[in-house]
Amino acid sequence: MLEATIKALAGELRLGVIEGDIETARDAERIRAQGAPVVQLTTGGACHLDAAMVGRGFQELLAETGDDVPDILFIENVGNLVCPASFDLGEHRRVVLVSVPEGPDKPAKYPASFVSSQLFLITKTDLLPHFDFSPEEATAGAQSHNPAIEVIELSAKTGDGMAAWLDWLRRALLDTGKKR
Repeated sequence: MLEATIKALAGELRLGVIEGDIETARDAERIRAQGAPVVQLTTGGACHLDAAMVGRGFQELLAETGDDVPDILFIENVGNLVCPASFDLGEHRRVVLVSVPEGPDKPAKYPASFVSSQLFLITKTDLLPHFDFSPEEATAGAQSHNPAIEVIELSAKTGDGMAAWLDWLRRALLDTGKKR
């Protein structure tokens, strides 16, 4: 999804990525292949990034880009729905993703991730015919914890919902007063 986002916004916005993982730089390698500046932060076992790690990562990113501050900085936290919700990274917006194969019960199981987010992305919707996943159930669960959370269903593979996601990003950027 992030790779498709980078492709779609290339030439329109300056993007940067801080990629968090317990081990490996695989995600960063895929992002870099799309042409976006990226810094990989490995936690060595910790289940989340923290603000100090992100600060160091941002300094590394600036060094890589010659102090060219991105219009949008994506911080992809360690891939779980437990720990990251509890840590403020200094972000302007928080987006929580659940893919169709993960199941629609994630808002019920991990409410803090949905309470602290402004957007819920239901991803890999091209797989809906193959899984017992109800977008309505997932949406209702998320909105029971956070009535203000917006929900977008998308498939990076087919492109369905990508326009809504990109429009959300553009509006978020305008709301921060950072660009255009």
